[in-house]
Amino acid sequence: MAIVEDRANGKYYISYHIKYPDGETKTVNIKSKEWTIGKGKRFMKQIEASEIESDKAKRLSNYHLGGNATFSSLCDAYVREQMDSLKPQTAYGKALVVKDYMMALFDRNSRLDRALTAESCSAFRDKVASKGYTSSRTNQILQVARSVIDYACDRDLLSYESGKRLQRLLKPVNSRIDRSRRDPQFWTTEEYDRFIATFKEGDADWKWRTFFETMYWGALRASEAIGLKWKYVNFDRSTISIIETVDKSGRVGTTKNSSSDAPVSLPKDIMAELSALKESLYCGDDDYCFFVKHVARTSVKRMLDKHAKMAGVKQIRVHDLRHSMASRLINAGVNPLIVSKHLRHASTQQTLDTYSHLFPSVTDGLMDKIEKGGTKNGLH
Repeated sequence: MAIVEDRANGKYYISYHIKYPDGETKTVNIKSKEWTIGKGKRFMKQIEASEIESDKAKRLSNYHLGGNATFSSLCDAYVREQMDSLKPQTAYGKALVVKDYMMALFDRNSRLDRALTAESCSAFRDKVASKGYTSSRTNQILQVARSVIDYACDRDLLSYESGKRLQRLLKPVNSRIDRSRRDPQFWTTEEYDRFIATFKEGDADWKWRTFFETMYWGALRASEAIGLKWKYVNFDRSTISIIETVDKSGRVGTTKNSSSDAPVSLPKDIMAELSALKESLYCGDDDYCFFVKHVARTSVKRMLDKHAKMAGVKQIRVHDLRHSMASRLINAGVNPLIVSKHLRHASTQQTLDTYSHLFPSVTDGLMDKIEKGGTKNGLH
């Protein structure tokens, strides 16, 4: 067994040999997106033995499937492993794809070699592509299907050659010709101001004002706002740190990626609202800022829709508050790098790709500022 440093991807992975009951020995690589080089080799040494033991147990537990494996038993085993190895919300999303698409569109009770054929995989791709989803959603479904085939190949339930052939038939759709993609929805500055003004001090809904203000100005995801605790609020620096999240099931987890952990700056008047809220609740640093216990996303959406109607503005998703702040920053001429930092995106390119429909307006009139053969107003 060995710890391998993959410098090209900036990650470590663990490689070891497993011997199956029939005497065959196979080299296996265990990978995780969390095992970055920044973790250090000492950390990897500490987890190496337990990771190998866990991985070996899973592979041997699936060995009995052998040539008698059905498509249904393969999918069940795949979902169990995802639940054990991924964040709950990510695993849940994959499990839904398996249940709603793969188990429905493949012959679930057939033996694996009869269920997974060139014809069935081509038909599956055609059916998913014909549902009218965005290319992004279609490719998410197809990616899970390819991942299930990888799982089968890793456990020798399918040959490597067969698996690769089937995966080629499940290739992604071309996103460049997708016309159904919907640009992110958002409120203009005026629409947001009208919305937030509907919360009146002393009303039953007043406590929600600070929640939505923090979400909007911090460009937070719903899971981040719900999971915010007082110990992560720095009143001296007017920042909040996004360390924990709360998913739809009320489970506490980590942020979407390492870039999401960066501190978030908030306006001083929003920090004053947070301070007043904390004093009124008589709470401690380990308490959540806005809700004593888990709050359903439907409750947040219901409150958002209620006050959007009162304000006479269009209804948007809860996540679109984040898009609304991004739009506000972009239209104010803020540098894309700064916008990316505030949104805590993994890269500036992600910001440019997500909000490409907004950035052209930033260059309006640019040519008028440039003189033929030189520059004007110090523009270089």
